[in-house]
Amino acid sequence: MSQKKKILIVAPYPPPYGGISSHIRDVTKRLTSKDFSISILSFEKKFQHLKLNDNLHLYRVCNIIRFRSILNYINNFFNIIKIFKNLWMKKISLKNFLSSLNRSLIVNNYLNKFKINTVAIYGTETGSIIPFLKLLNPDLKICFTYYAGPIKDNNFYLKNLPFWKEVFLKSDRLSSSSKYCAEGGYIISQNISPEVIYVGIELSRFKLKNDNFFLNKKIKKILFVGRMLEEMGVKAVIEIAEKMINLREDIVFDIIGASGPLSLAVRNLSENYPDKINHKFDVSDNELNEYINNADILIVPTVGSHACMGVSAKEALASGIPVIASNSGGLPEAIENEAEGFVVPLLKGKIDIIGFCEAIGVLCYNDDMRLNMGKRARQKAERLFGNEITEKKVSSFYTFKK
Repeated sequence: MSQKKKILIVAPYPPPYGGISSHIRDVTKRLTSKDFSISILSFEKKFQHLKLNDNLHLYRVCNIIRFRSILNYINNFFNIIKIFKNLWMKKISLKNFLSSLNRSLIVNNYLNKFKINTVAIYGTETGSIIPFLKLLNPDLKICFTYYAGPIKDNNFYLKNLPFWKEVFLKSDRLSSSSKYCAEGGYIISQNISPEVIYVGIELSRFKLKNDNFFLNKKIKKILFVGRMLEEMGVKAVIEIAEKMINLREDIVFDIIGASGPLSLAVRNLSENYPDKINHKFDVSDNELNEYINNADILIVPTVGSHACMGVSAKEALASGIPVIASNSGGLPEAIENEAEGFVVPLLKGKIDIIGFCEAIGVLCYNDDMRLNMGKRARQKAERLFGNEITEKKVSSFYTFKK
């Protein structure tokens, strides 16, 4: 029997901490069933170890300076002096990254404890531990997956550009979850070669609808999935839903997802239109599957320009339903306008409410269009977004040779 490949993943975990944690959950489940042994290190508020299976362990550790942290500093005194000297010579200020230094010492302890020489770091800000890790362990292989941070918080990254160049250039492998977000790394440095690895979905959870599903329907279900946040487009969803149910009698809206600041506004809307607007927060995976598989159209009115690519959009494609999305971030990579749905351009950074309403009206009016777009949607999901494809790319990403 071949020896398992050992990886330490540093990332927010477990779900529901967004798309990163769901991606890691699905990929690690697949990899550890084959030739990987994986430990996941997540910085949360308490210490905890969970054995998820024989080859998958979760460690949750606190980043607050405590007695254990002080011991870390004492044991790594000479390494810390080396770090300070190295960064000082490069004229890099450490004052904004002391927390990252502390995390790097914790991560390095786990690497040494379990004799692991490859670390996979997920999340742009989490990547701030990389320069410290590389100084603590020069032979360490570092796989860094970054997202929209350099695009979303451009001023922060440019203000600390020398440090973030160290982050990106000290990484041995770089990846991101869309072409859009991958190209955002060039804000930091032109001397990088990021790989695009889409967050995959389990295609078996979603089945292509038969032709009769879309034909001669009296009521069409419009679905929104996301956290109840303004940047997810929830305010736009509320406005779109009110406009459409006052225009048409043949549609209902399902607004579901994780709780957030706008949960009350959605609940009030649902109570005002009890027969037309349904809501449910913090749904399970099984409930989510049911909502998506029963929907006729998914709307994704994401605000701004920082979304790498919504998971719900890819799940809708897998279910064979058309998607109406804004052109925020990487969404146009998933949905081609008039192919798998419609892409509605932002208007000066804001959601085009009228454009979304018009697109919904066109799809509600045309059964054959929904049917054909749905078929193309499933084909795209199978071609690009299945977890089998993602698994192969992640496996290769982890197991490079220096």
